[in-house]
Amino acid sequence: MSSSTLKTFSFTGTNRKGTAVKGDIEAGNIQLAQAKLRKQGVIADKIKPKSTPLFTTSVKEKDVAFFTRQLGTMLKSGIPITQALEITAEGQKNPAFKNQILQIKRDIESGLSLHEALRRHPKQFDDLYRSLVESGELSGNLEGMLTRIAEYKEKILSIRSKIKKASFYPVFVLIFAFIVTIFLMIKVVPEFVGVFEQQGAELPAITVVVTTMSAWLQKWWFILIAILVTLVVGFIQLKKRSRGFQQQLDVFVLKLPLFGNLIKRSVLARFARTLSTSFASGVPMVECLDSCAKAANNFVYTNAILKIKEDVASGQELAFAMKQTGVFTPLMIQMTNIGEESGAIDDMEDKAADYYEQDHHGRLDQAQ
Repeated sequence: MSSSTLKTFSFTGTNRKGTAVKGDIEAGNIQLAQAKLRKQGVIADKIKPKSTPLFTTSVKEKDVAFFTRQLGTMLKSGIPITQALEITAEGQKNPAFKNQILQIKRDIESGLSLHEALRRHPKQFDDLYRSLVESGELSGNLEGMLTRIAEYKEKILSIRSKIKKASFYPVFVLIFAFIVTIFLMIKVVPEFVGVFEQQGAELPAITVVVTTMSAWLQKWWFILIAILVTLVVGFIQLKKRSRGFQQQLDVFVLKLPLFGNLIKRSVLARFARTLSTSFASGVPMVECLDSCAKAANNFVYTNAILKIKEDVASGQELAFAMKQTGVFTPLMIQMTNIGEESGAIDDMEDKAADYYEQDHHGRLDQAQ
């Protein structure tokens, strides 16, 4: 059953120990919700569809990163996981995320492991996150794994923040230039038109075009605003709904003179960091590459990584498969090759991630 058909139900009941429990559970209907609860050892006294609040606050990645850092630190200090979750929930300013953390706490109290409890919140805790947590639980080093996940997320967020800051300046300049141009066309150009008419001189063709545009804007400026709003809304909707448009946009972005190189280095840094973090945690290489493909956030690299995944699964070496795609830099391929030959792929990918993150930050600083 797809996630889109699942509903959230609130329940109260008792667990295997006879302790009263309450919380939320996702299922297709009430009967399936009852069955899921029975599998977890919970006998439900009352189940009802959970009401959806009118306004909800989205959970941001930085919230998840901070939560992960806090939880890892408290577990390392010897605080039991349920108590640690309760403390982190109390410190949350985001009510939606606070409720999710408390739900995770209740699920663990009912007998689920942490990675099983996180599976109920796939939007905030993706496959990679849950796989790493499961590896940490199996190895008995959950606190260390959570710290590693937090570092991974913080570095990824740092790159994204730098890209946003670098993008803000040129966008601001373009918007400001557009506003100034409209102001000149509506307020200043008409003054010059009056002067030209008094002189009775024949105007150059370019001046006639400008004065005609000015007259049109004075009368129909609201049409221009409507066209711009329609274009912006249409672009956003196309980006959300059309996979083909999103793919073409990803290809186009990589070809931009300066911004394209920034995006490439950002993707390479994410690829190397994700591969290093997951492989060092004991995740099989094929699953690591699957996580890398999801983390790429660019159609060109996602397809390339999925092709690498198929080649590696059929027995090819990772570095050779990367070279065949034509989208990875020689340095990245060389460092991966050294990692394979030395048996230290995680260390070499970690160094590659450090290099591309530093190089990426340096280029962003120059662009700003």
